[in-house]
Amino acid sequence: MLPATSYKLPAKTGVSLVEVILAVALFALFATALLGLLFASYGSNFQALEKHKAGLYAQEGLEAVLSIRRQAWNLLVNGDHGLTSLAGFWQFNGSSDLIENKYQRTITLNDVCRDPSGLIVDCLSPGALPDLHSKQAVVKVSYAAITGVNNEVTLESLLTTWQSRDWLQTNWTGGAGQTSWSEANRYYSDDGQIDYSTAGEVKLVSLGGNSCGKKIWPFTTPTDYTYDSAKIEVSGGLAELKGQAGGTSGATTNPGFDSSTTGWTYADWNQGGGEVNVTGSRLTSGGNPNAWVYVNFPRGSNDELGGYWRQAFTTTVSSPTVNVNFDWQVSQYDPTPSTLQLYVFVDPSPGVPTLGQQVWSSGEITSTSGWVNVSNIDASSRVSSSGTYYLKIAAWVETPGSTTGSFRIGYDNVSLDWVGGTSYPSDNPTINPVASYEVSNIDAWSSFAETAQKNGGEIYYQLSSDNGTTWQYFDGANWTTAGFGQYNPASVVNANLSNFATTTGSIMFKAFLASDGQQAVKLDRVVLGWGQGELSGFATSGWLESSAFNTGGQSSFNLLSLAGLIPSSSFDVAVQLATAPDSGGLPGSWSDWLGPSGLGTYYSLGEEVLIPLANNHNDHQWLKYKVFLSGDGSDTPVLNEVKINYTP
Repeated sequence: MLPATSYKLPAKTGVSLVEVILAVALFALFATALLGLLFASYGSNFQALEKHKAGLYAQEGLEAVLSIRRQAWNLLVNGDHGLTSLAGFWQFNGSSDLIENKYQRTITLNDVCRDPSGLIVDCLSPGALPDLHSKQAVVKVSYAAITGVNNEVTLESLLTTWQSRDWLQTNWTGGAGQTSWSEANRYYSDDGQIDYSTAGEVKLVSLGGNSCGKKIWPFTTPTDYTYDSAKIEVSGGLAELKGQAGGTSGATTNPGFDSSTTGWTYADWNQGGGEVNVTGSRLTSGGNPNAWVYVNFPRGSNDELGGYWRQAFTTTVSSPTVNVNFDWQVSQYDPTPSTLQLYVFVDPSPGVPTLGQQVWSSGEITSTSGWVNVSNIDASSRVSSSGTYYLKIAAWVETPGSTTGSFRIGYDNVSLDWVGGTSYPSDNPTINPVASYEVSNIDAWSSFAETAQKNGGEIYYQLSSDNGTTWQYFDGANWTTAGFGQYNPASVVNANLSNFATTTGSIMFKAFLASDGQQAVKLDRVVLGWGQGELSGFATSGWLESSAFNTGGQSSFNLLSLAGLIPSSSFDVAVQLATAPDSGGLPGSWSDWLGPSGLGTYYSLGEEVLIPLANNHNDHQWLKYKVFLSGDGSDTPVLNEVKINYTP
């Protein structure tokens, strides 16, 4: 028997209150730390997002400023600016703009200054000058961060006019009469008180000693002249004979073959060995009416050949209008060929025709026919230049293996006529100024010159000292009253002008534009020189207007600079600008003449200046300037250079 055994179970234990409190405390400690880390991470990410967005808005601001610069340089006005794009493009608006009701964006534009060597320096540095072709743009975006701290992002950039161009004029010696800018040494007009004879100088004319003044008639304003508008037109700075289209014409000869085939030549077309003998001849009756010519194909088989009549003609103009007229018939037709067709060619060579180059074809012939009239076949495309060409009237047949034929094709009343070129009046039409030119204290008329394109024609002149009541010419010894056909070329007028009367101080010319009908005579300008007695010094005022300059597209007009010399405060060089939109390749309506402050103000000699936005020149395509010189008569101001900067 085993001894009895006893067991003692362990006593049950629980979590004491102290342990619970300690556990809760530890959990709270760790949870607080974890939440702090989570909140700190969230706040850091949010601040990063805020800063990133602020940077993007700053970059957007710089891009907007670049866009505005491209619109017009003179939109970049110093100071603080906000932005708007409600119009579909960037514009400055106010002094700042608020984005997302949080980010305040301010764009500040400042001058950029440079030292004499061109380096950028502080504008307060000695010798520093503002560079009108540069601007500093500073974009600042400020905002209150999630932490409550005020932050900002700043970007800046240097802006320049690197995309702009210059219209520069430094020479006017070519004189007046150029409406649109093409020759760099010419201009549109002046008042006769301007001396432009020295390269690089515009100044007032000298009145003293042996000096001469000048008067220019540039033919820019039609109402300034008297002329027959049916024969002469004044346009684009020219007085020219008015051309009429179709002034030259010609035609082939012997269309009806009534007495012979003179002018016409027959030739075989692709006839080879073993084929039938094609012939061409003239018959004296049976035509439409009377005589006619034919191409005859005898009976045959397996033939591919033709025949043609040709006549040479010569055009003296390029691209004339060419028409062909003829009658045709098929007097013999024995069925059935593979093909039988009639053709008309106008070729640059006398050789055999080439199918595909015809100006007319009959289509397939299937039977005999009476006379058929064909009129006004346009062959203009075959005559592209002046020279000798050949009218060819032809027939072509192809026969099968079985014998067919004969075939006889007839032609009558065959003609080709051409017309082209331009004709001009040949009765010497005239043009003269509406009003005489008058000079007080005239000593002598000193010179007379023309600029013209005569193209083999001539221009003759008469002069009047009584406003056109009496016209005179130089008869070899004296100036005397002119009759019909009595006038002089410009060289004779110039050589004897000093003997023309000065008692009235008045002079007028009449120009006769002489052409044989083919010569395009054009008068560009007339220049009269004169001298005065009992006067000295210089004119006290004068003006010059430039040619119209085409910028090539809608442009912004940025800066203007004038170089020259004024002897003292009694003298001045003043300039105004005008612009116009484009209208079919020509200037549209011109703006008023404007200076830096609008109407009645003028740009002066000196440093380059900004063309103000308020003058509304921007987005126009055409530009011109007008210079005004003034003084006290003892000397003259001088203009050496006009430079206008623009961005197309």
